[in-house]
Amino acid sequence: MEASLSSPIHLSVSIVLHNSSLELLARTLRSLELSSRYAYGKACLASVSVSLIDNTTSPTYTDSVQSLINGFEQTEGFRLTYTPLSSNQGFGYGNNMVVMNTAAGCHLVLNPDVELDETALLHGLNRLREDNSIALLSPRVTGDSGEQEFLCKRYPSVLVLLLRA
Repeated sequence: MEASLSSPIHLSVSIVLHNSSLELLARTLRSLELSSRYAYGKACLASVSVSLIDNTTSPTYTDSVQSLINGFEQTEGFRLTYTPLSSNQGFGYGNNMVVMNTAAGCHLVLNPDVELDETALLHGLNRLREDNSIALLSPRVTGDSGEQEFLCKRYPSVLVLLLRA
């Protein structure tokens, strides 16, 4: 995936679900749509294709997610697709499924409980356009009170790395 400095970017987004809060998911999708519109208005973004991959096997949950999606206005510039899986294949599998099948210039892995600032996509995509040597960006994450939050994982021990292999 390569972004061109001179043209607006086509962005694919994967959101992997597993019994995720529908209220938080709705907020995530609204903030993504708002941030997309802002970046589109600044001629940075051409389109956004959002893929919701659902590892939940509950028909009730599936119906609820489908109803939520139906409430979002879809345009040529902002498309939502929903893929319920028959079994829980995992977070990585869901994201890889989308990445392997996209022709977009950039891809965003987004958790279903994240709210983007209106300018987040514009800043991230512009940074990628400024420097072709950047392959991956990680956002600054802040809590409700505005303080920076950090990933809550420790570096894995040698034993953990061996077990993962």
